[in-house]
Amino acid sequence: MKRIFINFLIVSLLSTVSLKCYSENAITFVNPSLSISFPKQKSIIQFFNRDSSTDESGQKVAIYIQVPDEGNKYYDLYVGTIESAYPGTSIEIVSVFLNNVDDSNEDELFIIAASEIYHAGANTEGTEYYTHVFKHPGNTRVFSGLTRLTEIEKIIGGGFEGKLEGKRHKAPYVDVAGVRRILKKQGLLK
Repeated sequence: MKRIFINFLIVSLLSTVSLKCYSENAITFVNPSLSISFPKQKSIIQFFNRDSSTDESGQKVAIYIQVPDEGNKYYDLYVGTIESAYPGTSIEIVSVFLNNVDDSNEDELFIIAASEIYHAGANTEGTEYYTHVFKHPGNTRVFSGLTRLTEIEKIIGGGFEGKLEGKRHKAPYVDVAGVRRILKKQGLLK
């Protein structure tokens, strides 16, 4: 059994929660599930990894949210998929947090992901950070994905932290505080 450790910084809980993944037969489920208030209170976010070590592409992580419905029932909401930045690399979910960055009164879902990069021939070693931003379309019951806010993702950008072709590089952010600094500088925090 392969163990993968994923760390989350849940800003709404004001604490760091360490989640462990257990992998069997190329499917990995993050356990325990994480309670979030997106798109509704008492929703549960889950990350499923597809082990692509035999694949030429990088790792893919599917994101689902179980949303409370009438009574004690939940329905599954497919959020989307995060892919690692480079072939052969794995993904670490660094942080999950909520912020309102548009004209609505609803928060958007932010997921900061990272991929460890090592290429001895290019004298490169470090971490590539990237952020995915998702919006729920409102009070409608949605099953097949959220809207990705690629314009916001472009503003946040990504970044490499480490040694790139022998030179030290510092990413513009590596955590929630760094992403929020960028959003504040752009006048997007509500």
